Amino acid sequence: MNEVRAHRRSGVASWITSQATSLACRRTSRVAAVSGAIGLVLLGLLDLAYRSRFGDLQSFYQATLAWLHGLDPYGQLPVTYAGPTPGFIYPPFALLPLSVLAALPFPAAAVLSVLVSLSCLGFTVFLVLRRVWPDGGTRGCLNVTIAVLPILLLLEPVRNTVGQGQINLLLMALVAADFLVENPRWPRGMLIGIAAAIKITPAAFVLFFLVRKDFRSSLTAAGTAAAVTGGMALLMPEESKRFFFGGVLNGPAGIVNRDNQTISAALNRLGLHGVWHHSAWIVLAALVLVAAVLIMRRSSTEIGMLAGAAAALLLSPLSWTAHWVWVAPALVALAAGVLPSHGFRPLRTADRRIRLLLTCSALLLLGPQILTPAEGPWVGWQLIVANTYPLVTVAVLLTAAYRTHRAAVLTPIRPTPARPEPIAESRRSEGRRPSGTGHTTTPICNAPYGTRPPLWAVAVEGATALTGSRQC
Repeated sequence: MNEVRAHRRSGVASWITSQATSLACRRTSRVAAVSGAIGLVLLGLLDLAYRSRFGDLQSFYQATLAWLHGLDPYGQLPVTYAGPTPGFIYPPFALLPLSVLAALPFPAAAVLSVLVSLSCLGFTVFLVLRRVWPDGGTRGCLNVTIAVLPILLLLEPVRNTVGQGQINLLLMALVAADFLVENPRWPRGMLIGIAAAIKITPAAFVLFFLVRKDFRSSLTAAGTAAAVTGGMALLMPEESKRFFFGGVLNGPAGIVNRDNQTISAALNRLGLHGVWHHSAWIVLAALVLVAAVLIMRRSSTEIGMLAGAAAALLLSPLSWTAHWVWVAPALVALAAGVLPSHGFRPLRTADRRIRLLLTCSALLLLGPQILTPAEGPWVGWQLIVANTYPLVTVAVLLTAAYRTHRAAVLTPIRPTPARPEPIAESRRSEGRRPSGTGHTTTPICNAPYGTRPPLWAVAVEGATALTGSRQC
């Protein structure tokens, strides 16, 4: 009997040991796989960045050194091994966070730039995944983030940002955290204000708060940007005067170089100048703005944020391909809306969304504008390829705005129960029409099921949303 018990105990012990060993092996293999993937990504990024010579990081580094040594950061910067250093064109407040670089040798600053960019990209993708895939949980979203990072790092905007040592991924992470972190410990809008003080373009995201009638957050963003900019004006009066009133702020706009992917630059490449250029830009800017406002009003926070980023990039006077890092979370959000419903079915059953995802991914991986002359002239098919970013983005933005509006229009209205009427009042009202049953004008966003308003009504509603005169 004792031998049987001992045999059972040894069997249970061996089973527990085997299970623990297999679990430890599985965890070890997962950790090793994740560590290996991250290591390969870092090595690839460092090699890519080294080959790109960190052109913009050289500008940040030399401008910060000049400021710390009492020189003009907006003046002529010294020539380095990478060649002539580009001029520093950021507000004076940007020198404060960038001063961390000056405390390090340039190779160490380059490694730090790569690590910060990678962390900010992963952080933004994780925040977007938490919104578009709530069933995944923290662990699931983290695993997917680690899995897709190597793919997202192949996108041309991300490659250029990391290779040039730009801060676009850092600014994107600040904006995404301000929008997508639930119950933040800071006043919502503060991080956007800081990002706008570092680089003016993020100030465009204040429009999202205004469209949603979140005036507190919009005031927080504006107040933060004004406070830190005013503080730097007291600390650096000459540099601030040079930036805002000395011509640095009014830099070049509408550069025809193929890497400037804005509406203004696209019109210049198409040969439109003077009155024709201004007229076409106003029309396209109005369409983009109305589409972005409609999406902001009726979509989720993360989709509205991405629409605002697209509008800011299109309407900005200067948006190099490195500035288009917002395509990374946009592709993640698009994939999250497609893959759960279609699984791994063959591509022959794919619908328009899957084809759109594959097309955008291919374009952003290849960067087709590099097939055209850098400074022109562009003829024939080159006019389309050189303007890939604005053409695709405008088409996607207008289509998304129309589908969002149509989905809101076709949503049936739930009838509200009638309030009970007193008996005496109901008797007095017999034989006549009750008040409130006459003809009423229904807003477009509350139109009955099955109606399709004309396109002019869509444009009118978008313009009305800008003024905030009606809230549906």
